Amino acid sequence: MRIGFILINVVMLESRYDWCQNMYIKMLRDDGNFIFSDDFVDADGLIVFLHGHFWKNKYDLLNEHFNNYKWVLAIRTGDEEDAFDINKINHVNIKWWVQYPTVNRDYGNAKLIPIGFPDYFNCIDSMPEKDIDIFLSAQDTHIRRHEAFLESNKISGNNFVNKTNGFSRGLSREEYLNLALRSKIMPAPSGAISPDSFRLYEALEVGALPIADDVSPRINSNGFFKKLFPDAPFPIITDWNELPEIIKNHNQDKQDIINRWWTNYKRSLIIDLKNDIDILFKKGEII
Repeated sequence: MRIGFILINVVMLESRYDWCQNMYIKMLRDDGNFIFSDDFVDADGLIVFLHGHFWKNKYDLLNEHFNNYKWVLAIRTGDEEDAFDINKINHVNIKWWVQYPTVNRDYGNAKLIPIGFPDYFNCIDSMPEKDIDIFLSAQDTHIRRHEAFLESNKISGNNFVNKTNGFSRGLSREEYLNLALRSKIMPAPSGAISPDSFRLYEALEVGALPIADDVSPRINSNGFFKKLFPDAPFPIITDWNELPEIIKNHNQDKQDIINRWWTNYKRSLIIDLKNDIDILFKKGEII
């Protein structure tokens, strides 16, 4: 496989970095076969991270740059409104990885990917005893979150259920990570538009049970997580009234299955990325 013998260029387009890109940047840095830059470089091909919302009206500029390369693997991140239309990029040898897919749009052969976890979950040194039953610290900004808080507060146990005043304005990062590490169950109510949320992947990183919310407060999203993860072993709900039964039926054997699945899923990402690059590279050689 050619990627084992060359360094692959990774371009971080403005806006260069956000939490939606963190898990993938960490994956590439840990692998060691990739070199990062913040602008287009002289190369046969490259990986491009682009924040979809920021670049949604700049298709002509992107086409101009992309057409200088024999191949492009483009990763669209941070576009919860699904505003960036990948079909407006006309490169003949491009592969898309897409975050925040909507259930009623056709993305062709694009790989649909999750938003992942924020950077302060990158360096987890140890796992303390899990002495918190339910952990939910978030804004109460729409009906799905309101219902998640309501049902979580009904359940007895050593719980930490906390409403914050704004995005990333509640607990400190250190406090939040420590509480997550100690938690057994982390409900993950929908984001503002997409059902996807960082809380889901934070739970997976710390070995807690994530409870995914398949219902957006604003768009038709039923089936989102099965589209993203056809083999998801964690619970995906449409009604927060399901929470007590899910907690009642959860056990360590089920948690172990979820933990193994997440480890294997992350490993598969780098394998799939290298395979996609290899296909693009070979096609670029004959174009």
